[in-house]
Amino acid sequence: MYSHFQPVFERDGTTVWGYERLMRADNFEGGSISPAQLLEWARAENLLSMLDRVCRETHLRNAAHSVPAGKKILINFMPTAIYEPAFCLRSTLRVVDKLQLEPSDVIFEVVESEEVKDQEHLRKILEFYRDAGFMTALDDFGQGSSGLGMLASLNPDLVKLDRGLVAQAAHSKSHTAVVRGLVQIAHDCDQLILAEGIETEQELKLMRDLGVDLFQGFNLARPGTLATRQYVNSQQQPASC
Repeated sequence: MYSHFQPVFERDGTTVWGYERLMRADNFEGGSISPAQLLEWARAENLLSMLDRVCRETHLRNAAHSVPAGKKILINFMPTAIYEPAFCLRSTLRVVDKLQLEPSDVIFEVVESEEVKDQEHLRKILEFYRDAGFMTALDDFGQGSSGLGMLASLNPDLVKLDRGLVAQAAHSKSHTAVVRGLVQIAHDCDQLILAEGIETEQELKLMRDLGVDLFQGFNLARPGTLATRQYVNSQQQPASC
């Protein structure tokens, strides 16, 4: 398993604010394994917690060798894979300490936030991260109908606008109004807001005009590879967190 990374840019579109780490893997014959295949395998074998932990720690180790000090490191996690934060995340805390990373430079972002059924459990996970000095984020915001309630309950540091909403806003006044409202809500709550999936100059200009703080997408930079890879033998890894 190894990391791809995709830059996140500040409002000027050229200054890198941080890097999102993306899960990738190869088999022992040198072929690639898609993230969807990994997740399907992990669910079938009841190893989702192990996969989530290995991904977090692999990303942190790779980031320690490649990300300049002061740049943010964005790492996805699955709330359903963390059944008890104090237990499941203790190895992550040890890795951060061993690598001498600044916790405030690490952002853990919730994936599949619209799929979360137990928001109280997710709130406890985010509180654990915040108490340890990390930042938190909600991914794919604006994708479904429950987002505003979740935003109010969880109070993340960063809100990432869904790429579909960003694309629709470039051609629809109603979607533009939705983005404008979400930006205002985030700023009223002292949260940063990031537009994902920027694929055209038109989208970049519109999001900037609407007050979005940060930008990410193929128009700015595609995901890249890292030289450092951590190959994982599943027989040597515990099935728990």
